[in-house]
Amino acid sequence: MNPGHCRRFSSGVGDQDLSAVQQLESVTPASARFSRSGAQMRPWSRIAGDPLAKAFKELKEVGLVHGGEFKIHCAQAAGAAPVIHALHKNTDLITPVKPDTIAKSIAIGNPADGFYVLRAVRESGGWGETASDPEIIDAIKLLARTEGIFAEPAGGTTLAVALKLIATGRIKADESVVVSITGNGYKTLEAVAQSIEAPLVIEARLKDFDAIYESLGDGKRSLKGAA
Repeated sequence: MNPGHCRRFSSGVGDQDLSAVQQLESVTPASARFSRSGAQMRPWSRIAGDPLAKAFKELKEVGLVHGGEFKIHCAQAAGAAPVIHALHKNTDLITPVKPDTIAKSIAIGNPADGFYVLRAVRESGGWGETASDPEIIDAIKLLARTEGIFAEPAGGTTLAVALKLIATGRIKADESVVVSITGNGYKTLEAVAQSIEAPLVIEARLKDFDAIYESLGDGKRSLKGAA
């Protein structure tokens, strides 16, 4: 598990027509969202690991934020989830596994920082879940379709888990939640290549673009208003 991969989302998993932001706001009252007025922290959740928990504790200790609490939630791909297994079994013993997932950047069968992630999640009152490869791909597609963000499988993992945590009530409707998508999907095109329509490839010439445009059934491209 990579504790640096953190992400967040919102309401019903089946709300395919709602964007990530719309789904979140549909279950998050405006009064409960993160506010910086008066340097007050309202209750919120983050899908992350020990370094972020440490950072927010220090922000409170030095007085940069006042009030409010945060929860740390963790996400792992189902094919490489030793930390989640330990969390669900209520044990500190993290049993190594052989990774088998499309999320290669978090396919770590024996994470060195697993104990610290468990501690951060438990101390903050958070939770963790896994995401299967199909769930990861669905989350990648949802984020791309609704927000224009193409995430790598690690980002799809935490987004898929955030949806699960909200659907099961682990993340409450009056909490603000943060999911940080840090990895670009262009690094791992092979992970989604079989589940999306192949893009059209042309030479960098205007006549080739026009030929493709016409072949798509839209007729000739209008130059009206062109610079």
